Amino acid sequence: MAKIEAVAYLRVSTVGQVDGHGLERQDKAIKAYARKNRVEILEVYREEGVSGTIKDRPALTRLMVEIIQAGRPKLILVESADRLGRDLLVSLLILEECRKHGIRVVACDSGMDLTDNKDPMVEAMATVQQAFAQLDKRRLGMKLAQSRRDKRALGFRVDGRKPYGHRDEEKGGLALIQSLAKTGATFQAIADQLNEKGIPTRQGKPWLRGSVASVLKTNGMKKK
Repeated sequence: MAKIEAVAYLRVSTVGQVDGHGLERQDKAIKAYARKNRVEILEVYREEGVSGTIKDRPALTRLMVEIIQAGRPKLILVESADRLGRDLLVSLLILEECRKHGIRVVACDSGMDLTDNKDPMVEAMATVQQAFAQLDKRRLGMKLAQSRRDKRALGFRVDGRKPYGHRDEEKGGLALIQSLAKTGATFQAIADQLNEKGIPTRQGKPWLRGSVASVLKTNGMKKK
């Protein structure tokens, strides 16, 4: 019995997930499903650090263009419905485009054909699954927002980039800046010292008096 041809679509929405186990977990789950169901995966498309609320995604766009032009395969495997998209409307639009070209999308965790609109129960279950994925994302967003508000109320910095000195390789430079500032050295004098010692800014550029002043300010210290 010949194997069914398919492509796999993996997606993570944050850089942290890219560096973590999100893609690896999805890859293993999809390949396990493929082995069990005699499916041959021709190619794996990885969407790295792209939100599930965005319809136009580089890897997904490339996937759709390539299989539509080739006329095969007619099956896309995703780990779960929310990997296709966490926004219900976006997911429905993607699935409708797949139906138009006779392409099936199967969620490997449930074995559900997300493009099957002939069975009203299957369609309803897929829609509910997408709706709960969207609800879960919004609840997580609310929790994170509350956590940021709580930390901000306690005086912690929670928004924007971490100030100079946060990274290990910057700690020596920050210590020198603070030490010189306490002696009353001018911003320019501190910048000159840093440049003489070959200590670069975060951007790898020479220090200027303004960049020294900015570092002191963001670290809550004023030159005396």
